[in-house]
Amino acid sequence: MLFRSAISPELGLIEIIRPTNASIKATVISINPNSGEIALLGVNGYTKQGTLFQSKLASSNKYFNINDISPGDWVELKGKWSENKFNLNAVNAINPQKKQVLKGQIEIDENGKISILGIQLLANTLLTDEQTRNWKVEILS
Repeated sequence: MLFRSAISPELGLIEIIRPTNASIKATVISINPNSGEIALLGVNGYTKQGTLFQSKLASSNKYFNINDISPGDWVELKGKWSENKFNLNAVNAINPQKKQVLKGQIEIDENGKISILGIQLLANTLLTDEQTRNWKVEILS
């Protein structure tokens, strides 16, 4: 969320960032501005229409919204993964990367299947509850 300071105009914009527990750096697969949905790497992130995002690209406007994003654009999504939904609190336009990155908490279902942000992972070893509680995994593709 961006706010302009009424008390001290020299501060310019003040950004309040909510806590995150997940992030993705990848190319956009699809976008639905009406529902606020941004899809990439098999994960759908949700934001509110009209929310301003920040660009980390040197050659573009500093701020943009969901209507400025197109399939194939590189973005970094940050947000909170909860109850099988990725609620975004930051979207950054970024330069193309060598690798797509998925970061998040490991989840194990009742059948022992491992996933991050709802994406099932195949593993050649079983993890204990203690390992999954304390680990954060970065998936590079």
